[in-house]
Amino acid sequence: MVVIPRYAPVFGGAENQCRLLNRHLARSERVTIVSVLTSRILPTLSRREPIDGIAVRRLGGVGVGRWTLYRFFLITGAYLWVRRNHYDVIHCHATSVLGFVVTLVGWLTGKPVVLKLSANGELLRTFPGQDRGRRDGVWARFHRLIASFTVRHAHTVALNGQGLEELQTAGARRATIIPNGVDTTAFRPPSVHERAAARAKLGLPESAVVFEFTGRFVLLKGLDLLLPAFRSLLTTHGAAAVRLVLVGSGELQEESVATAFAPERLGPEMARSVHVHPPADDVRPFLFAGDVFVMPSRHEGLSNAVLEAIACGMVCVLSDIPPHRELQEQSPGHPIYLFASGESGALAAALEQAYAAIMEMRAARRPARSGLEATFDMRTVAGRYVDLLRDVAMRKES
Repeated sequence: MVVIPRYAPVFGGAENQCRLLNRHLARSERVTIVSVLTSRILPTLSRREPIDGIAVRRLGGVGVGRWTLYRFFLITGAYLWVRRNHYDVIHCHATSVLGFVVTLVGWLTGKPVVLKLSANGELLRTFPGQDRGRRDGVWARFHRLIASFTVRHAHTVALNGQGLEELQTAGARRATIIPNGVDTTAFRPPSVHERAAARAKLGLPESAVVFEFTGRFVLLKGLDLLLPAFRSLLTTHGAAAVRLVLVGSGELQEESVATAFAPERLGPEMARSVHVHPPADDVRPFLFAGDVFVMPSRHEGLSNAVLEAIACGMVCVLSDIPPHRELQEQSPGHPIYLFASGESGALAAALEQAYAAIMEMRAARRPARSGLEATFDMRTVAGRYVDLLRDVAMRKES
């Protein structure tokens, strides 16, 4: 039984990764997905429907409010209890409160639970609505107690070394690293024809260096830094030389910064050079058209968007945070430029470096090459999950 707070057609890193993993698990003869349990955040979403041939069950009320979310947690726990004879393992793509509820049900029913830490810091972050700056007091102690119970009674999965350290700090007994995966048959460097066709469709000049971001339009992603940094680049080189493409949305997201991309907020010159597109089920046309991928996030687990960009051979400008440093180490030879997280000036300098790198590659007629290691191929990642899920189920049976 798969559990995740939000699921398709909602777009997001955790949602997209879960769906891609489910597709691969469903093809395996060694694992069967009974159902995907998720919330119903929009009234237009059906309570039950098949997605990719997998049954999806949306529980709880409509909306994204705090109490609606807590209601979803409780109903999910009750559903797992009632249906306990219909599955062998609970696979939850979240820790925190939902992870605790799922783990509690697993503990009471004797069902093994596999929890995936979707983002570093997720487990030890305070509950929704609590002051994130406070680390003492009753609420903080209660949260640490719940986190400790969760990781001690579940099999936990981290995306990288920082996530593993977080799990071990909380007292995890059975923790392992399995990174996010990419479908490398789909995400690859484009041919010259594919690149030209993608640019023509998006209305991008063939000669311009195109910078891109795909993801949620939220403050956490550092988009407030990207606009002033790109403005500096635009002032230096002009609209004919540089363009910025943003793909995503701030809809249904806390701390949305989507209004910053409105033409009236950007100003005439920026509005002509910044192209904003809604979330897309397939972002390959955007990546095929781009040169440089930018992820200024202040906090990450292991960004699907960055992995996809590396697979497509794009130069990357990333915030200097532990997951990005680790990814740079795991992608030797791939052009990745790190900048001091939270500093727009440092981001502007990194964008300038990336611009120079692209111009040098063009002058040397060097084609883009994928820098993604085989360990991030979804076939490898799914195989590791199959082994893990079967292992925890077999141990329980024995």
